[in-house]
Amino acid sequence: MLLELMVTIGKAREVRRARKLGRKQFEALKVDKFRRLVRHVRKRSPYYRRIIGERNIDVDRCQPSDFPVLTKSLLMRHFDEISTVPGVTKQAIAEFLTRSHDPTELFLGKYRVIHTSGSSGEVGYFVYSPQDWARGMYTGPRGPQPKRKCKRKGKFRVAYFGAIDGHYAGVTMLRSIESGPLKYFVETR
Repeated sequence: MLLELMVTIGKAREVRRARKLGRKQFEALKVDKFRRLVRHVRKRSPYYRRIIGERNIDVDRCQPSDFPVLTKSLLMRHFDEISTVPGVTKQAIAEFLTRSHDPTELFLGKYRVIHTSGSSGEVGYFVYSPQDWARGMYTGPRGPQPKRKCKRKGKFRVAYFGAIDGHYAGVTMLRSIESGPLKYFVETR
């Protein structure tokens, strides 16, 4: 939980700094973050190393449009080549999801896994490190915030109606509140 809190505080600082930037500065910041990600996957992902080589992509000047759109079908077809973490494989996740029906249980004791329902004909797997999950769950301000009087005291109550027998996105997000910093602000049952 301490890690999630630290990531949340870091994300809040990042959002505050970004809101002070002009458009060109903000876009440059985003491109810089993207290129750092490209350098990371070039080292660790055979799939992206191949894409970079086949398309002669210059990682110091690349843009998102230089890369193919990553669809769920492509992700699932090339999952093991795309994954940048040893042990995070399609087969290992499939075995975990077959065994685990508790959305709070972590894959390899560390990663949150969510899966799609397969209503499109294909189930998709999505794996999040603690840092990535905390960044994704950050609910801070995204744009200009109007001044409002807060009449409510205490925790918010949230209702969820949906599948709870697995690692579906909705129930996994909701149940993760119970162990993260949001548990002090949101009541779940």
